[in-house]
Amino acid sequence: MRVLVADDDPGIRRGLAAQIRADGFHVVVCADAAGAIEELSSEDPPRIAVIDWVLPDRSGLDVCRTLCASKGESVAVPYLIMLTVKKDARDIAEALDAGASDYVTKPFSMMELRARIRVGRRVVELQDELKRQATRAQAREDGECLSSEPTHPAGTTQPEEDASS
Repeated sequence: MRVLVADDDPGIRRGLAAQIRADGFHVVVCADAAGAIEELSSEDPPRIAVIDWVLPDRSGLDVCRTLCASKGESVAVPYLIMLTVKKDARDIAEALDAGASDYVTKPFSMMELRARIRVGRRVVELQDELKRQATRAQAREDGECLSSEPTHPAGTTQPEEDASS
């Protein structure tokens, strides 16, 4: 599974990427919001993202809002973890309301962040399984509807006209 890390601090990006790779994830690194949005809107986007609130071009909140506004189009919203120095309850609520799935404050425990990323993986895997089950259920329902239609000669659904009339 791919994880995106978006932070303006090169040291934090490198450290996060190394630790996340150690847990077996493939890591995509971005230094700004534009790069994060581009990666997360791609055809095969990372399913989890760790995004700093403060980025050089736009905020991490803007990233969350942009992705959530695209939901339902071709973009699947990833499990978004907001990473920031902001600790106020209003900031936390704002980030969660903007579409963040989780919130971690700096300075942070790498052990805790890695555990939260693993939670994100479980959530994404459960979402994928739910989609598979819904698809199978829809296919079964569609099959039942097709098999319950009366069949007539030559594979038509229309009755044959009586040749004697």
